[in-house]
Amino acid sequence: MALCSCVRFVPVEIPDKICGCASESLSLKPGKTVTNTIIKNTLSVLQGRHELSMPELACEACAATWTTGVDDLLLSDYWPATLHFATIYATDVFFSFEEMKMAAPGLSFQAYLRMLDQRTLRFATGKISTDSFIKSFLEWEAVRYEVISCARRSPSPVLRAALICLQFPWMKPQALPFQECS
Repeated sequence: MALCSCVRFVPVEIPDKICGCASESLSLKPGKTVTNTIIKNTLSVLQGRHELSMPELACEACAATWTTGVDDLLLSDYWPATLHFATIYATDVFFSFEEMKMAAPGLSFQAYLRMLDQRTLRFATGKISTDSFIKSFLEWEAVRYEVISCARRSPSPVLRAALICLQFPWMKPQALPFQECS
């Protein structure tokens, strides 16, 4: 019995079509490897660090390709920690840290990351970079603050929808009832 390696993909939304060809001509293949992904499963248990691949689609008929971009990651509730997606974090991890900080104001980044490292030992592999996590969390908080500030100052329904999505992360922008401004 031989061991085979499995390809595990970052769970992002993949388009049904990337060209005008039949969908049977599309093939899913592993793209760039993301070596530090912190995810939550459907049972809301933090799972730790995983090594996953970004999904890529290729059309065998016309050679059109699609790769995962920043917008795909953000719509799938991931935050890129590095420019080339070597590290991404599920936003659930940031929300969990924020909620724990509210419940226990003395909780440090290091204590939270030690807890995640313990989860990683049980469910995944590797170690989580403290510097990367802190930088990513602070960037994520700054972006959320700016979007919320803009939404509060603007009468634009698009920005108000963004505010709703930030306050209720399970809601997707395309599911909200608003008209886009031209």
